[in-house]
Amino acid sequence: MKFYSYLKEEHNYTDYQVKLVHYVLMSLLSEFSKFILMGIFFYYTSNLTYYLFSVSLLLILRRYSGGLHCNSYLACLITSFCYLYVCITILPQYAPARLIQMVLLAAAIMIGYYISPIPSPYHKELQHGQIFSYKMVLTVLIFLYFISVFIFPPNRYLTTGFWVIMIHMLQLGAAYLKSVLKEV
Repeated sequence: MKFYSYLKEEHNYTDYQVKLVHYVLMSLLSEFSKFILMGIFFYYTSNLTYYLFSVSLLLILRRYSGGLHCNSYLACLITSFCYLYVCITILPQYAPARLIQMVLLAAAIMIGYYISPIPSPYHKELQHGQIFSYKMVLTVLIFLYFISVFIFPPNRYLTTGFWVIMIHMLQLGAAYLKSVLKEV
């Protein structure tokens, strides 16, 4: 491709650096296309604002705690869609009482602090300071959500976010078990 040749010839990129640029570009295009495809669905089902809210929350959760990773574009798209569909359209109909939500969020704080972060196998290993920092960001985020559930009256945004956190913690637990079993 001309762009990659340009990087090699004009900027003296090595083959490895060109592969990294290619990986970043493909990752960004992949994530952006999934975001748009799912956004179209949630727009036509009148759930676009809940989708944007859920994705924003999920991006922060995934960034600082990691989780399960799919091996293909289609698997990731289907998994992400099912996750968000369940959290946005199905589970909000079954909102637990505020006290139960708060207890579950408190448990999520403790579990998340203990088992996170679980980065992708494609990322470099995190340093001790980074691990602590990621744990603290995750803890503060879920704690702020806990406070929001306590302060604000129940609404669909809070309920949707609650389910995003709960399902994320389940898949984070699955990723943790997978990593522990791999070591055995």
